[in-house]
Amino acid sequence: KVCDDFAQHDGEEFWFDYLADSGDGTRAMYSLAYLTMCRSLWIAQNSTVDSEVKTSSDHGFSYQLPRGEFLFIGGDTAYHASDYMTLVNRMQHPFKYAFLDLVQHGLIDANEPRRPLFGIPGNHDYYDQVDGFRRQFRKPTRPEGPLPPGRSNRRNAQLTLPGFERVQEASYVSLHLPYDWWFWGLDIEPGPITRQQLRQRCFFRAQEKPPDKLIIATSEPSTVFGRAATKDEPITTSLRFL
Repeated sequence: KVCDDFAQHDGEEFWFDYLADSGDGTRAMYSLAYLTMCRSLWIAQNSTVDSEVKTSSDHGFSYQLPRGEFLFIGGDTAYHASDYMTLVNRMQHPFKYAFLDLVQHGLIDANEPRRPLFGIPGNHDYYDQVDGFRRQFRKPTRPEGPLPPGRSNRRNAQLTLPGFERVQEASYVSLHLPYDWWFWGLDIEPGPITRQQLRQRCFFRAQEKPPDKLIIATSEPSTVFGRAATKDEPITTSLRFL
């Protein structure tokens, strides 16, 4: 559940990709998959929030937005329920289409090393005891499937996303980032305390104290339209429970 691989990063900057509420439609998911797999994106030095983004550094587009070292999906992976077939249609297929297009246009190499994929469940992932989430994010016992246009078989893991590998072992995760930053992804499942939540508490409390430099990812925001979460909302109760 702890990944220390990133702490040894040598560069001055460390980038990772983060998205959530992802699998709502094939076109939208294709766009996100394309952006997260593209080797680099470029904008103009004086760009604003609404500026155009390019996949090459020509014509004044000289400020690089590097591809992240990993992809983190922050909940609600597919709508309306993240079951197996919905994840196939709204996650696996769009990632496959984007991968094939990027390779065809020379924007990525089909043989690049796979990057880690992490995630936490949102309310749409809790369907059927987070079965779909486990299939999509937990470290598989079988090898990841072949890259497109290859086809998986029964000896490969289900729900492989091209270009990514799964290393997570629970519905929560702790990542040790460079410069002694930590990234905690929490499972804030609402309702009565479960065994999973007890395991999560034991896992995070095993550290002597909370890190001084900490990023926390949850499937619900702490502030919405300027209103802070109340003491009874899932994000508050989960953090207090830790």
